[in-house]
Amino acid sequence: MRLNRWDKARRWLGRAAAIFSPGVVLGLHPSVAEACSCLPSTVESSYNSSSDVVTLMPLLGYCTANEQHYVALVTDTFKGCSTPGDIVVLTTATDSAACGMELELGDEYLINGAGAGSFLGLPKLSFSLCGHNRPTRDLTDPEQAFLEGCSVCCGDECECADGTLPVRCFVNPCDVAPLCDDAARCEANYCGGCNAEFYDASGYAVCQSQSPEPPGCASDVDCFQTGCSGQVCAAQDVITTCEFREEYACYQDAALTTCGCNASQCGFAATDELAACLEAAGAGTAVGAPP
Repeated sequence: MRLNRWDKARRWLGRAAAIFSPGVVLGLHPSVAEACSCLPSTVESSYNSSSDVVTLMPLLGYCTANEQHYVALVTDTFKGCSTPGDIVVLTTATDSAACGMELELGDEYLINGAGAGSFLGLPKLSFSLCGHNRPTRDLTDPEQAFLEGCSVCCGDECECADGTLPVRCFVNPCDVAPLCDDAARCEANYCGGCNAEFYDASGYAVCQSQSPEPPGCASDVDCFQTGCSGQVCAAQDVITTCEFREEYACYQDAALTTCGCNASQCGFAATDELAACLEAAGAGTAVGAPP
């Protein structure tokens, strides 16, 4: 039988009680100092500089040398291989002057961490005041929306943080997005749509207002097939890579689908015949045009 998250937590705490002496497990309240110096963080910059981004609840704290540790229960995952219900060990400096961060036991936090090995078989993450780490109750709506729209990958397996599957796009959205002079890179995000996200060299989001939106249409005559293989239905020319995939043939047969205007946006008609053709070609769900 699979243990629920609280059963797992209780069992691990039972093991911990047998290992740590009563003098080691503490309620930790280090003094606050002003010597910690780091660049201001945002939810995007911290996400991009971290190996793991999770929300969690600290259950137990203890100190070793100059490090402060917490045993914590993961409640949600936005980056990395942890899953809700996992137990992890957090490590930070004991002194805020060294950018150590105090956590209150029982509160829920967003933690942007870096993998730091393991302890007693549990994943170990380091974190500090320099990251966008805070109680989840202090997250803004845009910050929460960013996290829930992230693609969470572990190895080759990816899903969206909100539990949905990534959208299958005909083209890489970064290939059709307007240029962003401030960006060092563009990241394609297929959660919730075909999204191009721009970041500077430090991982800060830039050109956020330039996320491409498909031009609208008034009637079917505004829409036409474009892209190198005619695999995109849009109201403007779209440049794509020139490669042919089996599913592209589905869009060339007018008996299966047509390119037209629906709800002021161009797209291929979602017919049963088209769905069957795409499934046979192994393509999954069709997307009419990249944003």
